[in-house]
Formats: sequence, C-alpha cells, structure tokens
Amino acid sequence: MKPCTIPFDLPYCEITSVRGTATGIEIQARMNRLPGVCPQCGQLSDDIHGYYGRRLLDLPIAQLSVRIKLRVRRYRCRTSSCARQTFNQQLPGFIEPYQRLTNRLLTSLYHIAQATSGQAGARLAGKLVMPTSGSTLLRIVRRFPESDGELPRVLGVDDWAIRKGCRYGTILVDLERHRVVDLLPDRTAATLKAWLQAHSDVESVARDRSLEYALGISEGAPGAVQVADRWHLLKNLGEATERALQELYPRLKKRVTDDQTPATASSGALRENFPRGQAAERARQERRLKRMKRYELIRYLSANGLSQRRIASLLNISRGTVIRYARAETFPERASGSRRASILDPYLPYLESRFQAGCNNAHQLWREIVKQGYPGSPSQVRKWMRWRGKQPRDSRRTARRRPGRPFAPNSAGPATSRPARPANSAGR
Repeated sequence: MKPCTIPFDLPYCEITSVRGTATGIEIQARMNRLPGVCPQCGQLSDDIHGYYGRRLLDLPIAQLSVRIKLRVRRYRCRTSSCARQTFNQQLPGFIEPYQRLTNRLLTSLYHIAQATSGQAGARLAGKLVMPTSGSTLLRIVRRFPESDGELPRVLGVDDWAIRKGCRYGTILVDLERHRVVDLLPDRTAATLKAWLQAHSDVESVARDRSLEYALGISEGAPGAVQVADRWHLLKNLGEATERALQELYPRLKKRVTDDQTPATASSGALRENFPRGQAAERARQERRLKRMKRYELIRYLSANGLSQRRIASLLNISRGTVIRYARAETFPERASGSRRASILDPYLPYLESRFQAGCNNAHQLWREIVKQGYPGSPSQVRKWMRWRGKQPRDSRRTARRRPGRPFAPNSAGPATSRPARPANSAGR
C-alpha cells in the first residue's frame, strides 16, 4: 500500500498513518491525552481504564471514500458516589456517542435528503461516494431539528394518502418557506380546527373544495382568508370544461349531421374512413352496449346514495370513470377517430375524375393507377368505390355526352332511327 496524505486535520486526534486501499483512504488515528469529563457527575478524570476502537466514515476526498479507525480511551470516574464507574472520551462537534458517521458527513447527507427524498437521495449519495440507504436518510431528516420555529402565515391545506384508497390524512404546508409543517391523522373539521386554534398566526389558507376543510378553517381561524391555489383552480376549470363539452356533444353532433348537405359532401374530402367489416362493427356495438350498461348502473347506484369510491370498488373500475359517468346527463359517446393517411390518397383526384366520367369498374381503375405507380391491391379501390357510390355525384351521362348528338337518358347510347318491323306472314 502506498502512503498518502490528507488535506485536513482531525480535531483532538493524532494521525498515526494514512494509506490508500482498493476502495478509498484509510486513516489510523488516536485521541490526544486529555482528561475526560464524566457525563453523569461532570467531574474530570485522567485515570485510564482501557482502550477500544471506533470505525467512522467521513466525507470523501477526490471521489475516494474515507474511513477512520480511531483509538479511544476509557476513563474511570473518581467520584465514589457516581453511579457511572467508567466512561468514554468524547469529541463533541466531531462525532457523537454510538455514531458511525462524522458530524460533517451527517450534515451533508441531511441536506441531500432535504433536497431530494429517501430513495432519490440514496442514489445521489451513492454517486457522490457517500453510500447510504433511503431509510437512513429519512431517519437523519427526522433526527435533525427544524431550522427555525417560526409559525406559518400562509398555510396550504390538502389531503394525502396514508394508504391509497383506504386511509387519508391532512398535510399542512408553509407556502412561504415551501416546507411541510405538520401531518394530521384524518380529514375531519374538528382535527383541523384544533390545530389552527393552537397556531393563531395563520393569515391565509389555500385549500381545495372540501366542505370539511372549509368548516374547520372557519371555526379554527375565523380571521384567515380562504383561497384556492393554482392547481385546484386549473383542476376545477378542467372538470367544468369537460362537463360542459359532454353536455354539448350530442347537440353539436346532431347540428353537424343536420347541416351536412349533399353539396357539402360532394365538395368535401375525397375519402373518409372506409366502412368496417361486419365482425368489427358487431364487436364495436357490443363494446358500446357494455359501456352503456355500466353508465346506467353507475347512475343508478349514485342516485341511491352510494359513494363514488364504493361504486368504483364494486365495479372494479377507476374513480375517474365513476365521476365522469355520474356527472354526465347523457351517455358519453366516444369521439370518432380522425381519418388515417392511405397509399390511395395521391390517386384520389384521378379516381374521382374517372368516376365522374362514368367508370364504375374498380378493377379497371386499379389497373390504370398501377400504371401511374400505385403499389397497393385492388381491395382499397373497391372499398373506395363502394363508399363513393353512396355519396352524391354529378350526372355521368352529361360527362359522356357528345356535342351535336341527341341525348336519351334511358338508353345505353345515342338515339337512332329504327326501321319498321316487318309484317307477319299471317297478315300478308
């Protein structure tokens, strides 16, 4: 092992050796010969009882972990009436009793945990060569006292899940300092009222639409101004917009259907979504019927007083679906998907012109566009032809009409004079 040096000193310690290892730096040290102070009676003593070793972790150096092997003295207490006969030599400010981390390393881990969280802080600390676990970081956060004892003026009140879907509490946040103030065990007005009465400095409270919170704030802090924060305002706006659109959707759909005229259809897009096959259409209708039955069941259960959480649990669906169906006055239809692009789209103008010219042979049209570079099969052309045949169109006869020739609407070709039928032999 090659010798190395460290750029810092250990307080009240004498470094005996420093060596590099495969995992970092190892420091051998012993405490200076100083009298010890008995933690029980406070008397000084220099009567050495024995020695023992402590292993400590310190802040890393140049991405190398630092381990300290410290030799500590143990003293005898000279006070005969003291219940503590022996005690260890302490280093206040550097390490604490029964602690395996130096105070400066502990402080660094505390700041990491405060800025991130348990698991995320553990991953960051591992990258910084301060390996630890998420549980240790949470214990360090709980161990350190709060930075100040100032009471919040602007308080945020919301619920938090102790166990999601089963048990909820109330979280109180200081919105000026952006830190959690307290956690309450439930969401009742009485609990929030008692907390606010014990903290009378609250001037403003940001909350959601909970009536329990409104009642607790009104009784616990009647002088506080109750407001809604930006997140709840945006959430309320989104829910109100969704309800309004769900109510308007059937009427808008009917309006669009009524306003669609043959002229609009003929001058619109050259292709829509092709009709589904019988099996696909049957499956779609079955899915819609299933959703409609669920919608009617949710409306029935909601009208009979069951809570949204209870309905979601009974039907094994999400609360969002229950809320959406319970608020909808009519069955919320699914929006039809937009038309997807097809390899047939570049050739639709040509097909439309040929269709208007009177060509109804899908295979013939397919052969013509294949010469133009169409790579697909005749099935797409047949689907388009079936769809186009149901749309309003111009008169094909007019398109095929020759100038200067008479036009017969019910004949396959131009009108010509036909010779008289010869007389029957019996009538001759």
